[in-house]
Amino acid sequence: MKKRFSGYLKTIVIILSLLFALFCFRSVDRLLAVRSPHGIDQMRTFYDQVRNSVDVLILGSSHTHVDINTGTLWEEYGIASYDLSGAEQPLWMTYHVMREALKTQRPRLMVLECYAPSVFKEDIHHDWINENIMGMRFSLNKLQMMSVSLEPVLWEDYFPGMMVWHDRYRGLQPEDWAAFFTTAKERRKFKGYTPYFGIEPQERQTGFREDTQGLTYKSQIYLTKIIDLCQKEEIPLFVIVSPYVVRSDLAASSQREIGEMAEQRDEMFLNYNTDEMIERMGLDYATDLCDHSHLNYLGSVKYSRCLGSDIMERYEIPDRRKDKNTNRYESWERNAEDIHAQARENGYE
Repeated sequence: MKKRFSGYLKTIVIILSLLFALFCFRSVDRLLAVRSPHGIDQMRTFYDQVRNSVDVLILGSSHTHVDINTGTLWEEYGIASYDLSGAEQPLWMTYHVMREALKTQRPRLMVLECYAPSVFKEDIHHDWINENIMGMRFSLNKLQMMSVSLEPVLWEDYFPGMMVWHDRYRGLQPEDWAAFFTTAKERRKFKGYTPYFGIEPQERQTGFREDTQGLTYKSQIYLTKIIDLCQKEEIPLFVIVSPYVVRSDLAASSQREIGEMAEQRDEMFLNYNTDEMIERMGLDYATDLCDHSHLNYLGSVKYSRCLGSDIMERYEIPDRRKDKNTNRYESWERNAEDIHAQARENGYE
């Protein structure tokens, strides 16, 4: 009997030790993990969202989380949306981000912003790849994403996560400690949108040379996979291109090809960078952009108002404003309030 009790005690001690070690690792990871509003924060905070509360999931590059204002979509239409995106995100990473999202959310609509695949023609995008990797939790899906996004020799630069943050303790800032002690409820008000408040006047260019390469073969494969996944899950897909200043090296023909692929599969495509759409939004190139590629806060409000109208007109998306005081949707009300607070701090309201 004593031997059996001793064996049970050892087992309990081992289990408790393992649980304590896991708790310590998770705590250290939370403190030292790399943070960034260009993709990492969008993915990491997505896990804090109430399960099955996101009605419209918006994916893509920085043209998603800089241009699409989740506060405006909420205040104008009651859309519970989330910008789950990363800087220069290619379609093969978007596909795996979508798969990750479906583990905890069941959106009524997927919105896919397609600036990046029409402009960037490389099969591996090195410049911002960490923004699209570091926020995702370890899983088979993450390993699969890395296998199609990285040369094997570069894996050690991004995986496992501790190899990236192991020496960050030397440069911890007050904001790192503040983030460490922030509760999940407080983090939940972040919906991915990252407003830019600078103004850089632009001139809309005409007579540009169209891209001759078109959509790359790898992008074609993964756009097909994205459409297949949405249709398998019976979730409609709305494919869009956000406004930006057209330059001679950007790819109008690739965007048309994306639109044709979507429409052939009975999915909606809208290019918001046409003259007609720019006029409809009332977008002013002198005041509404922060650089040639991204809208500022003012521009994001105009664009999101137009996008929200099209979503509500074409899809069955509930107005959740009547539920703003419930645990499921109160975070969207706080998100809108937080965005207004940032705008006031920057002299916009």
